[in-house]
Amino acid sequence: MTELTFEHSLWWSIPCLMGALAAAAFLYFYRHKFTASQRYTLAALRFSSVFLILLLFLAPFLKVNQTEEEKPILVWLEDHSRSMILSKDSSGAVGLLNKSEEFNRQLEDKYQVEAFQFGEELKGSVKDTFSFIQTDIANTLYQVQERYYNQNVGGVVLLTDGIYNLGSDPVYLASQLAFPVFTLGLGDSSASKDIFIDRLVHNDYSYLNNRFPLQVHLKARKQKGQRTSLKLLDNNNTTVESRMVEVDSDDFYQRIDFLIDAKKPGIQRYTVVIERLPEESNTSNNTAAFSLDILDKQKKIWIIGKAPHPDIAALKRALVSVKDFEVSTYTATELQFTQGQADLMVLHQPDDQMLEKWYDSGKPGLLFYGPQSSSANFSTLTKVFYRQDGEYEEVLPELNTAFNLFNLSRENLQSLSDFPPLLSPFGEINSRVNGQTLFYRKIGSVSTNQPLWLFAEGENRRWSVINGINLWQWRMADFRKNESHRNFDDLIQKTVLYLTAKKEEQRFVANTKSRHNLQEGIRFSARLYNASLELTNKPEARLIISDSDDKKYTYSFGKTNEAYQLEVGSLPEGLYSWEARVELDKELFVKRGEFSVEKLRVEESDLVARFDILRKIAESSGGRFYKKEDVEQMLIDINSNDEAKTIQFLKSEVRTILTLKWLFFLFLIFLSAEWGLRKYWGNY
Repeated sequence: MTELTFEHSLWWSIPCLMGALAAAAFLYFYRHKFTASQRYTLAALRFSSVFLILLLFLAPFLKVNQTEEEKPILVWLEDHSRSMILSKDSSGAVGLLNKSEEFNRQLEDKYQVEAFQFGEELKGSVKDTFSFIQTDIANTLYQVQERYYNQNVGGVVLLTDGIYNLGSDPVYLASQLAFPVFTLGLGDSSASKDIFIDRLVHNDYSYLNNRFPLQVHLKARKQKGQRTSLKLLDNNNTTVESRMVEVDSDDFYQRIDFLIDAKKPGIQRYTVVIERLPEESNTSNNTAAFSLDILDKQKKIWIIGKAPHPDIAALKRALVSVKDFEVSTYTATELQFTQGQADLMVLHQPDDQMLEKWYDSGKPGLLFYGPQSSSANFSTLTKVFYRQDGEYEEVLPELNTAFNLFNLSRENLQSLSDFPPLLSPFGEINSRVNGQTLFYRKIGSVSTNQPLWLFAEGENRRWSVINGINLWQWRMADFRKNESHRNFDDLIQKTVLYLTAKKEEQRFVANTKSRHNLQEGIRFSARLYNASLELTNKPEARLIISDSDDKKYTYSFGKTNEAYQLEVGSLPEGLYSWEARVELDKELFVKRGEFSVEKLRVEESDLVARFDILRKIAESSGGRFYKKEDVEQMLIDINSNDEAKTIQFLKSEVRTILTLKWLFFLFLIFLSAEWGLRKYWGNY
């Protein structure tokens, strides 16, 4: 239904009518140049044109009311994880999934069908080669719930073997869904004779000459009375330790613990092998490999304060998550009894004793100047001078965009620009050091060239000075804005890494992750500094990767704005060493490292379809469980589901009348007809 309404009162149409009549009368009845019939014809055309034009000033618009129907949404979810093609019934399962488009067409009369595939995450309906290496059913259902929140969802069809090895219990989540889940069980639910490594639990890293734990979770089915051996092998396939395993039930489980000596630094790879038992149908799950990083030593970070302060806690929390750091906190009193040396000393509002301890150590330092600092000694040792001592003011940080001692991400930069003020010394601050400023002081809306946070170098060491306190507020602000401390922690960690880097490591930095999944792309990044510690990427940088058989792969780094990056792609499973090389001003820089590529075998460990899980998901959500041979019955039941209903709703749309093309042609007809008749009758 369409209604014509006006923005202004229709009482204004009376003046419009009178104005149109007056215009027509004045033009054709005030003078008698036409015959009576001609005058009335021309006056009618002029009246119509003027009246319609005047009506447009009342802002007429059309209100169009339409009744529309919205079909219920049916979400079609297909499991495309590796277990779907590894079971005994893989051909049948894959064949049924290949008919999904045909099944969807049978449901399209009643439903708006939206198809997805899932594994460890939810993806679009484009078919892949069952490459998901893990399955998270609970997260898949949760994503569907979030995506279709407050929409007319008639149900979810879940086609899977029910095997999940990631995330929470999907049965619990299913009970909270606002729509039914119809589950179709694929795969083989019959248990065959098998013994397998269910999972390994281990650390990601350890330290040289320490011992690290390993938990092997072992399962067996229908192997009661059998006896076998479990072996732990190192990089060279040498047996580190072996255990005998006696299977005492048909549904067997045992956790076997190892304590392994960390004898060599670097990436170490270990393999756990369970000896095959008679009549085992699946032996791919008898082997599991893992790797971990053996660290030579941790860098010792001492955080020392004149008195307890929130800044100290914020700094410690930012650093303890880094595996290469051993973080300790001390008061000035405790410092005089502390033995040994730190790789970096963080001094918060240091007094003379703290400053002398740092200076005599010859180690890098991160120093905070505050109300309790000793100004004279501080200036002498750090070469930062203060015009006025004893008074403080709140100063905002202003990022120096030319800073290049280490890289800050775009996300870092956006967060840093919104950090709250620090309590900083009042008056002018000058530095007489060789280095760079990270933040300048901004007083209110006035920018200055005075350093708030600077980095300096000299006397075979590096140090950084922060001319203010209350840095803890930056960490809190980061959390309020981003719901994490990532940007603040990253800034502190990069500061510490820069200050503690060895001289020969500071000009060329290259890195990658120490552990990669088999199907994961391997990425490298690198930075090169010239003699003035300015970023440059003019020379070509190369990378050589060597596998355990000494087969070499050679690559060239690509260039970003001022750095290098390289994506190698995926590599076969195993241990690799790498060497990055670049030559600048006839000086060769070399960086070396190691990484491992691991194949996650969680989808291969247990291939028995979990129809019991699928039944519980269906029952908890108000749906129904079906086996593969009942797929036609499932389609009939879904089509006859009375709970899924088409919704009718009234949709109103307001359109201005000026968008109507016929209105333009109506004006054109009236005006053209009047002009043509006057021309024809000879009195134009």
